[in-house]
Parts: sequence; C-alpha cells; structure tokens
Amino acid sequence: MDFDLFKKENEIIKVAETALEKGHFDEDSQKQFQSLLGEYKKLSKHAKRLINLSDRNELKLRDAGEEIKRQKKELERRQEELVQAEKMASLGQLVTGVAHELNTPLGIILTSSSSLRSETNHLNQLIQNAKAKKSDVARYMVSAQETCDLLERHSQSASELISSFKAVSVDQAIDDKRDIELRAYVKSIVRSLKPVLTGHNVQVIFQNSPVAIPITTYPGPLSQVITNLVLNAYKHGFEEGRLKGMIEISLKTGDEIELSVCDNGKGIAAEVQGKIFDPFITTARDSGGTGLGLHIVHNIVFSKLQGHIKVEQPKNEMGCRFVIALPKALKEE
Repeated sequence: MDFDLFKKENEIIKVAETALEKGHFDEDSQKQFQSLLGEYKKLSKHAKRLINLSDRNELKLRDAGEEIKRQKKELERRQEELVQAEKMASLGQLVTGVAHELNTPLGIILTSSSSLRSETNHLNQLIQNAKAKKSDVARYMVSAQETCDLLERHSQSASELISSFKAVSVDQAIDDKRDIELRAYVKSIVRSLKPVLTGHNVQVIFQNSPVAIPITTYPGPLSQVITNLVLNAYKHGFEEGRLKGMIEISLKTGDEIELSVCDNGKGIAAEVQGKIFDPFITTARDSGGTGLGLHIVHNIVFSKLQGHIKVEQPKNEMGCRFVIALPKALKEE
C-alpha cells in the first residue's frame, strides 16, 4: 500500500512538472492530474483504514498477550496447589502407615509395663508380709530383666520409626537446600515407607552403596520424588498389595549420582508408555488416581533438583525401572 501511494505521488508530481515546463495545464493534463489525484485520495483513505485496523489489531494482540500472562500465572498457581495437594496426600499415607506400625511396639510396651508393675506389686506384697523367698526374688529378677529388654527393644524400634518419619515429613514441608549424606537419607525414607506396606505382599529394599555419597540438594523435594515413585509402583505395579513383589531402591555415584527405583510388578500399560510423565495420565482413575504423581516427579527432578529422569521397561520381563540422574551440587539459581 505504501508503495502504491508513493507511485501515485510520483505520477502526480511528474504531470505537474510537465505542465510547469509548458507554462500551463492543457485539458489532457488536467484530466490526468484529476484522475491521479482521485486515485491517490482513494489509496490514502484505504491506507488510513488499514492503519486503524492495524492499530486495533495491535491493541487486541497486546490485550491477548496480557491475558496469556495472566492465565500462565494462574496455571502456575494451580500447579503449585496440585503439588502441595500431592505432597499432603503422600504425607497422609505415611502418617497412616506410621501410626499403624507404631501400634505393635506401643502395644507390647503397654502390656509389658503392666505385667512388670503387677509382678513388682506381688513381690512387694510378699516382702511386706515377710513371706518373700529367695526363689521369688530370683524369679522376679529374671522376669524383670526380660521385660526390660523387651521394653528397650520396642522403644528403640518406635523411636527409630518416629525419627525417620520426622526427618522425612519436616523436609517435605520445608524446601531448604542443604548438604546431606544420601545413603543415610534414603535409608530413613525407606524406613518411613515400610509401614505403609506393612501387612501387604510388597517389600521395599534399599541396596546401600559401599561408599558415602555427599550431595547438596533439596532433601524435601527429593523425598517426595522417592515417596511418589514407591507409592506409584505399589499402587499400579502391584495393585495396592494384591500382587506380591518387591520394590528396590539403589544408588550409584560417578560424575553424577544415579538413583533408581525398580520393581517387578506388572509393568506399564502399552497405551501410556510414551506419555508416562504427562499430566492427568492414569490407568487408575476409577480408583481415585489423578495422573499427577509422575508428572510432579518429572517437574521436581528437572526444575528443582536440576536432574533428569527416564523410565525403562525391560523386554520380556515384568516391572519397570525409573532412573534419576542428580548433580552432586546444585547450580546457583
């Protein structure tokens, strides 16, 4: 359009210059001049309409850009809410499992302490009535020693379970970066997860590394990743304990740290293999699955832990293996 206007302007100028050279406008020159001037006005008017339309489109694009930014922020906010909801769901399962597991040692402690009190009262009554024999005291001492050993053993078991759960739950609630020894930390995560699977047909095994593995990372998000992968295998690979099997966690160290979670369950359905980390992909929607667990794992590994994750399903074998590569130290954000 700008080229057409420029062309008409040149034609009009040329006609005017020719008339000036002649000293007057003849009839043909006047007709040509008026015709060119009319075309120029039409083109100019059309150009103005296009400019106005362009301005309106630019305004619409600007408004659309602002709307996209707003929707992006809203999407990020909702995604963060989903991450928190998934985190709370994982913690809820841990709480239930730990509470169930604590019932056993606490029940034994209560029963044993009641028995010890009863025996102590009985011996005290014999002593007060001057009827206590040496054999009574000896029998009490043996029984008291056995009860004390039982109390100590189950108190230690409960204390270790609570300590593991406390470390994992606090880390999942607080996103602090710090130095940790990865073997010991993964071991505490595995211990906190075992109560969730107690009474079912699934075992969680940690293949400990022979060497210490120091790492600077976010323990909370790392704990959530491991928890989600184990619970995902339990739910989908073993149908929540209806199938028997094993989930194995292992560590390797080199230029990067490799953490793998492997199971011998029923594997990944063919229709979801290529989109396992996509949001809302699940084969358990009828039983309450949201399809966000592995998507959240993927996002945490890439964005928070600065690593990468892949899934492997051996041919002609059951189960699957998630492999996570982590840097030994995070880059400054």
